[in-house]
Amino acid sequence: MLVSGRAAPGWDLTILVDGVGIDTFTVDGTGDFARFGELEPSESPRILSLTMRSPDGSRQIASKSEVIVAPRLAAVAEVEPKTNDGTADATATTATVIRSDETGVSVIQKPEDPQRDGEASGGAQTVELDSISYSEEGDVTVAGRSGGARVRIYVDNKPAADADVGSDGRWSAVLRNVAPGDYVLRIDELDASGRVTSRIETPFRRESGEVLARSRPAGGTGIVVIQPGNTLWGISRKNYGAGVLYLKIFLANRDKIRDPDLIYPGQVFTVPD
Repeated sequence: MLVSGRAAPGWDLTILVDGVGIDTFTVDGTGDFARFGELEPSESPRILSLTMRSPDGSRQIASKSEVIVAPRLAAVAEVEPKTNDGTADATATTATVIRSDETGVSVIQKPEDPQRDGEASGGAQTVELDSISYSEEGDVTVAGRSGGARVRIYVDNKPAADADVGSDGRWSAVLRNVAPGDYVLRIDELDASGRVTSRIETPFRRESGEVLARSRPAGGTGIVVIQPGNTLWGISRKNYGAGVLYLKIFLANRDKIRDPDLIYPGQVFTVPD
C-alpha cells in the first residue's frame, strides 16, 4: 500500500492499522509525505488512520478521516493473474478502499472489474450511479452522472427506463412497475448515435411497499436507503460519529440483514437515535 498526504512539517506522524502503529516518521519541511507499507490478506476490514505528535511531545492530533480496507481473502490474493502477454497482473487483486470522514463515505479504490472499465467500448468508463431512492408513490428513482448523451437502465437485463444526460452531466430516471425482489441493475451510457460507450452494474434490492411503510421515520428513528458503496460502518460513523456503533443499526434491522458485510443498494434501514 501507499499512504500519502500532508501533515505539519517537523512533526512525528504515525500510521495506525486498527489502532496499532505500524510506521512512525518525521514529516519533512514541505509537509508532504508518502510511505510504502504492506497489509497481509485479511478476512475482516482494517481501519487505517493517522496521528501526529509535535516535536516537543506536548501535542498530539488524530486524523479526522479514516480509510477502510475491505476484506481480501488470502486464497484470492495469493493467485497471480496473468495479462494477455503472460506477465503478472498487479491490479487484478487490489482491495476495495473506502474513505470515511465528516462529510460521509466515498470509495477511493475498487477492485478491477471489466464491467466498470469501459469494456463495452474499449474506452474509459464514465457513467456513474450516485443514488437510489423511493418516491412518495413508492417508485424507484435512480440518478447519477455521465459523459454521454443518454443512459439506458436495465433491471435483470430488461430495459426499464431511458434518461437524457443534462448539460451538467447529471441524469435521473424513475423505474416503475418493478416488483419487490433482488435484481441486477445495469446502466449503459450511450453516445449520440446510440452506441454503448460505458457500463456499470450493481446488485439491487427493490423493497416492498410494506417495508417502505414500516420504515417511515418515527420518534427517535430515521431511515437510510442503501447506496452503492455504503457500509454499515460508514453509515454508523455518519450518524453516530463512530463506525464501531454499526451494531446498533444491525440490531435494529436484523429482519433485513443476514450478514453485516452483505447489504444491498435499495435496501431501507431504520437508524435509531
